[in-house]
Amino acid sequence: MPCLAMPERIRFIAELDTDISEIMPYMNAVLDGAIYNHEGKNITLKKDGKCIGVHAREFSGAKVIDLEDAEELVEWFKNLVPEPTAKNAERPPAWLSE
Repeated sequence: MPCLAMPERIRFIAELDTDISEIMPYMNAVLDGAIYNHEGKNITLKKDGKCIGVHAREFSGAKVIDLEDAEELVEWFKNLVPEPTAKNAERPPAWLSE
């Protein structure tokens, strides 16, 4: 979708297949500039000039350059919150090791 703040850029919404609301307070503690809304169960932050929103089952970005940039943001986020599967049980999330 076109970005509302910068029409030459885009915004996107990615659906999560897992509710991550329980780990949001921990993410808030380690992500620079994160703002956590406990009642709304969401986090907002900026990364490389892009606006990011994290909800229990949703990840969104604004001021994103293009689809490739959006995919890079999604990959960055996926590394923060690995899938809760047996194969990842031994690999801690990136934010846990910082």
